[in-house]
Amino acid sequence: MDRRRTPGLMAREHEQLDEDLVLDALVYTGGNESAASRLLGADRHTVMRVRRMKLPDALPSAEGYVYRTRPEGAPWV
Repeated sequence: MDRRRTPGLMAREHEQLDEDLVLDALVYTGGNESAASRLLGADRHTVMRVRRMKLPDALPSAEGYVYRTRPEGAPWV
């Protein structure tokens, strides 16, 4: 059993937060995975894995996009 992945509410919420953060970072950087990984402070391979496994192929446009991880809708300030 992989100890890092425990089933339950927290695991599901953590995965959803990962997806939202990576999606917001990719939209903010225009799809640049290296820039998104630097922005998040994460490994580039982690961003690539989340993008390939969890996110849609086509990213939304930054214009008019409502960022999921900031209540006021602003990107990283």
